[in-house]
Amino acid sequence: MIEQLSYPYVPTAVLYNGTQSVVNCPFVAAESTPTYPTAHKTYLYGLQPEITTKSVGVTVVLWGTNFRSNSVVYVNGTVCASGINFINSSYIAVTVDFTQYAGNTGSLPITVDDSAPYIIRYYKPFSAVIGVTSSVLYTKTYNQVITISGANLPLFSGAFCVFNFTSKGTASPLTITGSTAASCPLPRTATSGVYSVSFAVAASKYDLPQLGLVKGNYYQYPLLTTATTFSVPVYAKGPAAVSAKFSNSGASIYVDLDSQATVIDVNKWSAYGVLSPLDLSSAVPCSAIFQTAPTYGNAVLPIGKLSAGVSGDCLVQQLTGTRLKIQLQAQFTAYDPSAVVPGQLITVLSGSLWATQQALCKVQPSSVVITPPDVVPTPAISIVAPVVLPRCDGVVLSLDMTATSGSAGRNYSAAGSSLTASTTSPASDYSVVTALNTLLAGCLADINHQAVCQIPVAMLWMAPSGYQVFTFNLTLTNYLGGSASQSVQVSVSPNGLVPLVSVIGVPATGAKINQIQTITALGSLACGIYSPILYQWTVSGASCPGLSATPVVSNASQIVIPPYTLKPLTTCSVSLQVKYASQSTWFSATPSFTTAAEIVQVSAGSSRTVGSSENIVVDALLFSDSFVVQANPQFQCTWTCTNSHGFICNNAYLKQFTGCTGNVLTGTLGVDSYSYKVLFFFFRFRRKAFLVMILAQLQVTVQDTVTGKTATSVAPATINVVSSSVPVVTISMPNEKVSPYSDKFALFAVVDSTTVSSTQNLKFSWSACNSNDYSTIDFSNPINFLTNASASQVLKFSPGVLEGDAEYCAAVTVVDGTNVGTAQIVFETYEVPYSGFCFLKAASVAQANQPLQYSCPYWAVDPSAQPLTFGFYVRFASSNSWTLIAPTTRSSMLNSSFVTGNYQLKAVVTDQYGSSVMGVASAFSGSQELSLSESGSCQTYACTQLAAAVANYENTHNSQDAAQTIGSVALLVDPTSPDFETILGFIGMFATDIYVDTTSTGPFLASVLQTISGANYSLPASVFSDVVDLVQNVINQITASGLSQSPVSCVNVLAAESLFLVLDQLMGSSTTLPFTNAERQQSISQFEQSLQTLGTCFSRNKDAEEYPFSFTSVYLTRQIGVAFTDTNSTFCTFNVGAYAAATNDTTISYNCGTQPPKDFPAASGNIAAVDLVHDLTLGSVSSENKVEVSQTNFDLQVTADFKDQYGLGSAVCTFYNTTTGQWSTDGCSVTAVSSNGVVSCSCNHLTAFAIGSTQGTSGGLSIGAIIGCVIGAIALVLVTAGSIYQIRKTQQSQPAAAGSLLPTSAPPQTLESSAPPPAAGSGGGGGGGLCGNGAGGELNEIVTVPTNPAPPPMKAISPAVPLAAAAGVGAAAAVAAAALAPRGGPTAPKLLPTYSKPPSYDAHVKKMGR
Repeated sequence: MIEQLSYPYVPTAVLYNGTQSVVNCPFVAAESTPTYPTAHKTYLYGLQPEITTKSVGVTVVLWGTNFRSNSVVYVNGTVCASGINFINSSYIAVTVDFTQYAGNTGSLPITVDDSAPYIIRYYKPFSAVIGVTSSVLYTKTYNQVITISGANLPLFSGAFCVFNFTSKGTASPLTITGSTAASCPLPRTATSGVYSVSFAVAASKYDLPQLGLVKGNYYQYPLLTTATTFSVPVYAKGPAAVSAKFSNSGASIYVDLDSQATVIDVNKWSAYGVLSPLDLSSAVPCSAIFQTAPTYGNAVLPIGKLSAGVSGDCLVQQLTGTRLKIQLQAQFTAYDPSAVVPGQLITVLSGSLWATQQALCKVQPSSVVITPPDVVPTPAISIVAPVVLPRCDGVVLSLDMTATSGSAGRNYSAAGSSLTASTTSPASDYSVVTALNTLLAGCLADINHQAVCQIPVAMLWMAPSGYQVFTFNLTLTNYLGGSASQSVQVSVSPNGLVPLVSVIGVPATGAKINQIQTITALGSLACGIYSPILYQWTVSGASCPGLSATPVVSNASQIVIPPYTLKPLTTCSVSLQVKYASQSTWFSATPSFTTAAEIVQVSAGSSRTVGSSENIVVDALLFSDSFVVQANPQFQCTWTCTNSHGFICNNAYLKQFTGCTGNVLTGTLGVDSYSYKVLFFFFRFRRKAFLVMILAQLQVTVQDTVTGKTATSVAPATINVVSSSVPVVTISMPNEKVSPYSDKFALFAVVDSTTVSSTQNLKFSWSACNSNDYSTIDFSNPINFLTNASASQVLKFSPGVLEGDAEYCAAVTVVDGTNVGTAQIVFETYEVPYSGFCFLKAASVAQANQPLQYSCPYWAVDPSAQPLTFGFYVRFASSNSWTLIAPTTRSSMLNSSFVTGNYQLKAVVTDQYGSSVMGVASAFSGSQELSLSESGSCQTYACTQLAAAVANYENTHNSQDAAQTIGSVALLVDPTSPDFETILGFIGMFATDIYVDTTSTGPFLASVLQTISGANYSLPASVFSDVVDLVQNVINQITASGLSQSPVSCVNVLAAESLFLVLDQLMGSSTTLPFTNAERQQSISQFEQSLQTLGTCFSRNKDAEEYPFSFTSVYLTRQIGVAFTDTNSTFCTFNVGAYAAATNDTTISYNCGTQPPKDFPAASGNIAAVDLVHDLTLGSVSSENKVEVSQTNFDLQVTADFKDQYGLGSAVCTFYNTTTGQWSTDGCSVTAVSSNGVVSCSCNHLTAFAIGSTQGTSGGLSIGAIIGCVIGAIALVLVTAGSIYQIRKTQQSQPAAAGSLLPTSAPPQTLESSAPPPAAGSGGGGGGGLCGNGAGGELNEIVTVPTNPAPPPMKAISPAVPLAAAAGVGAAAAVAAAALAPRGGPTAPKLLPTYSKPPSYDAHVKKMGR
């Protein structure tokens, strides 16, 4: 019997130097029948064993054919005379004494009769391996060798080192160089660890199972004996920095690593060798990973400071497994001259980075040189100066540079100026020139802290005649080397007969042509002249290319250039003429600016899986900030394609693209007119066939034939062709690169309807792509999304969830029965503003009669996101609510006056992509004296300020001065104040005179209106209609402005809530006012129009399937959103299923909620008075056409009073006829009445509806409780191609985005759309449920308002308390959010916090569970 020597099977394809050197070590699979030789009669196929120890009496079994009992066996050429055992014609055995042969190792040929020889090898039985040595071995490394020492090692080939890398072992050839030395290469492995190694030699090629002489494995591996079990440690190399680069804004440094890294506690590792990973779900201090102190050991490349010490450390985020982001600290970088700069080293601490998912790691320090950003930010210099300056005592030339940006978050490294004049200074005035230059130099020396230079007009010399024109030039350089210059001209009058006029809003550098440009003249009275200032603006296509066929909005002191009316890289000049009305001569100025080069981005589209029989059409996604579809092709694109095997696609199986010309960036892939045949590869391995599919990777480059600019897709789109039929889905997006704080970025899954059985029953789910190359987001947490990521066709991220300047990959899965389709897409985010800070110039006190100066300089911003805008919010220290003190502006400084009191002030900084960052609040005390008029007509500071401001505005139309007065005085006025009518009139004058947009003046007016309206429903009858008119005017102007933008938009959520709160105050106030029916009917018309217009406008900010925006207060509730039109939908309590046929749009906007019944005239005829009124409006998304429906159904819970007094049998469904002002039952019918008081209605038209009682009282009409629904005029919403808008704001708390002033709401864990939420209460003024149960829900911390509430006592002067400013839900959750909550059950949405009074920011955050 032959001794069984076994060893685990050795797998295939061990790689060395990238080539396959060992296959199925050492054998290939045996054929079932050997190949017969042709030159012999006796055939010898093999023997067992083929290798043996050098010993006596080894039995060798021979396998062949034609063996005979007298066959002659030759061993080493000598006839074997004894020890032969003939078994049969196929087997014969011979016993051999191997000790008689020389050498410790050798080989013997054996033949039978005339057969070909077969070789058997032998070696000394005491051959042994004694030791193993090597240098440090690493994973993923070629050509690593281990050295073996031994005794009597066999000197023949076929020996192997066998490692336990896998369960069956992995082998590499053992090279024996002598009887005591050998070596073998370490197979390349990706996994670190301590591996055992054994040593084996190859045994027989064929065995003899038929005889039973060998048991067990077919293949045998005799082992070399060892003194012990040898282990080989294999380490992963610790991640090392390979590059470091400043971000484009200069606020961050990106460090790229050579391998996937896990950040560990460097102190625990260095001190104790303990592996303790850090939690990088949030940022960690830089000192945890990097050397932060400056080290100047290398004179050429010193290490710059990364932080100011423990109290001022910078922060590190891990964006991907191989990318770290260092966020430099704001004040440290602004003031520390040793802060790190390009060209210096950055050093990773040894022991801070561990190889991800590795058991063994050799941690290592590493240093790299920090390079400048790809796009060096250049200063965007803005100098606001008078275009004309009168000459008289006391006049000062102000050079305001506070709107300058591009400092890259630090002090400017260099600043210079020059001054020229239209006529030279007289020789006698050289001292004046010297003094002027000295003043300018001193001003610029402090430009990092004081960006306004004041020059007395007396220092500016006069021209011999006429105006003297001075040109001031400013040059700034930031620490990254970006430099820019800007000039401004000031015409100085020889006398005081012209007003002092400045122009703001002129773009500092290239103006983006997809943005509105609002240029404003700011006039001031001077030199003792009190006369109205007149303005005239003129513009033409010749002076401003692109404007010849486009109207330009022009107000008294403003000119507004709509988006897309200019061309890239052109110069636009507008003419301004100005004079006093009392003068006859106009002064002319010509502000000009250049437009920016077009920004073009392109994406190769989404990666996806397609069936082999499907058409494969690829569409590039082109994003341009100026492109409008033209008749002539503007863009040309070039596709490149490679398949999964690295070959270009235009081979026999994959052809190059066709199409993709002009403005249609579409390509086709395939061989048979858009079809693509699957290529199958079969590898035969151990009798198994493996199918390999083709992956085609597509990239696209687009060239603008007008400007010559090109753009290439960031990531390839991969087409995965499979043999089965699958739903073909692609992903569309509005931009390839977006703001992480944008509320307008959504991914939309588009399914090819020809590849699915039905589009109605598809199931969608979203996830992150399975790759470490992208930043990640937790898709399992619903708080991260504004849509349902596990079920929605649309994916929308909560603002602030995405990191800035990162790359993400999102995937969607579509299930159609048993067929599954997938797609994924890559997108990038812009860097958000960072590193700035805000400070009070006067530490804590606004001096008497001196404006407060609050400055926010040195914000770092992506160069393409300039310019920044600044919004300043103020509140009394005792107040919970913030007020926007002035329209947002490009100036980083606030100048405003405040009455005596303690205040808090903060700024919100916003870039052009919508990223907002909130500054830290600063406290200050105001000591402004009350300068009451001598006549005594004014008894309050507000009166004095308003009187002066109104008089000044009537003369100057200076919108900046007016806005600052309105903002500061609004803090002191409420409806009970004696100055309420004055400020209301001033706001009305201001709102009529200026351009009200969606980003600046619109939010400002919304905030001010909310502030002065108060919170006690006490608007007096004398001003009620004026407030209604003013609110309607502001909403209409905001809507018109939003329609002119691309994409269409509206004010942000804070401003929308402010306007809804004002409407709520109006509605609440109207319930106590003695209106006639005619007056009430007019009020209905205005309220309805305002509600519909505002709802339509705000829906532009939303996307289909997004959680709806929800607003709840005492007298008004709203839900605003967008839905798909291809399915039946339920809005509030309404079910509308027939509107899809009435519009060609894919989406439709909706706006529903409740209103107080007393806003409506009294009922007449056989219909009783109205209780709580419900309403719904629907709108088209592509036009302003009304969306008609043939049927709407709704269920309403009647109140207990109605049920008890009139009985359910008297209930009827009615509608409010806005023409007659009467309630009617025409077109409506009761479909069901339940025992618990739910009345079901069905109506065949869209007008105003209500449920009433037909029972009357002895005195005439019934006054029963009626639950009603009113559908007013139809709301409209417009969207741009490729964008789908819907609203769905949720009722569960979510973290605040970094740019918001309060946290926003979040989706409930389980959405319930079928059960209507209960109303807030029963009876006449119960306020607030969203189309729900009239029995009402429990109101926690909610003030219950009676049917005819008496106004609460008011102080003589009470600062207004608008609900928490800049909140996602601050105003909406203010009073009665509980009224929206369904009763009981696990699916009820979680309520938002509710308050009996406006909350503070901290209280709101705490209540949200932060």
